[in-house]
Amino acid sequence: MSAGAATAQWDGVLPLAHTARVVAAAGKLLALEKPAGIMTHPNKEVDRNYSLLRAAYDLGRECYHWTPTAPGAPGELYLLNRLDSPTSGLVLAALDEETAALGRQAFADGKVTKIYYALVLGLPRPAKGVWVDKLARLPAGGGGGGRGGGIRVVVARGGPGQLAETRYECVETHPSAGAMLSLLKLEPVTGRTHQLRVQCGARGVAIVGDGTYGDFMFNREFARRTGHKRLFLHATSLRIPSLNFSAESPLPHEFQVALGKEKPRSSNKSSAAQPDRES
Repeated sequence: MSAGAATAQWDGVLPLAHTARVVAAAGKLLALEKPAGIMTHPNKEVDRNYSLLRAAYDLGRECYHWTPTAPGAPGELYLLNRLDSPTSGLVLAALDEETAALGRQAFADGKVTKIYYALVLGLPRPAKGVWVDKLARLPAGGGGGGRGGGIRVVVARGGPGQLAETRYECVETHPSAGAMLSLLKLEPVTGRTHQLRVQCGARGVAIVGDGTYGDFMFNREFARRTGHKRLFLHATSLRIPSLNFSAESPLPHEFQVALGKEKPRSSNKSSAAQPDRES
């Protein structure tokens, strides 16, 4: 099903918010496209204004719920993965518990292929390879910096930590704001909190616009020159062969402008106005 057809089918059926849209559907599986600056789900009542759906959320069941718009219409949406609020791109969801269980098991078994694109400051060396680290969370407020709501992840140089593995490839480079930018294709093998952001930052190629692990001075200058303040990380592809499901989300306009491929629109302000909250 095309993105246009998927969007039209679910228009008015799901209480989608903030330009979110359905881009692929197969049976009870859906892929939603989340804009930057919006939480995948609310953690508390005040977050509902900044979340993917205009609906109540059950944290225990990992499920949005609302009053169906018509007989036979869905009234629940189960989340199968999450994106940090500053990250845009694909979120997988299911319309019933059985399908949700199958999707979550596929994630747990490592049978989901996820591709992200990140615009980073500098050039990775080598241009293609695999990053393997142990990541550890600092206590809330420990280490400071950024706007991560007390959550900060670091590469553990010794002691305990969670294994994080990412395949990466530099796709292209482009000079911007007095520096060299690289577009990286990233395939996380594991799925740790802030994994891609931390691993990029630890190797001296911080993601542009990252308010927690990035180059703050460059981010300010880049935002001043371009008007874009978002995190330049986008979940572009998701594939589950065992469920015969795949979805794609093209690079947002801001990426194309930063790479010199498109001209800025009349109003090029980013949507990422909300804090860097965990979703």
